[in-house]
Amino acid sequence: MTAAYAIDATKIRTELGWTPQETVEQGLRKTIQWYLENPDWWQPLLSEDYKNYYQKVYG
Repeated sequence: MTAAYAIDATKIRTELGWTPQETVEQGLRKTIQWYLENPDWWQPLLSEDYKNYYQKVYG
């Protein structure tokens, strides 16, 4: 099963004059690169302590 999503940005472009600074592909590439370069930020989220905290706070 494949899911496809599309965004029609016509309204935001015509009414606000906004256009994205990057393509989706560029944004994904930069996001992945950031995670690869910043493991100190996300690795603690994999710990058992964090899982217990999350369960306690959010059920």
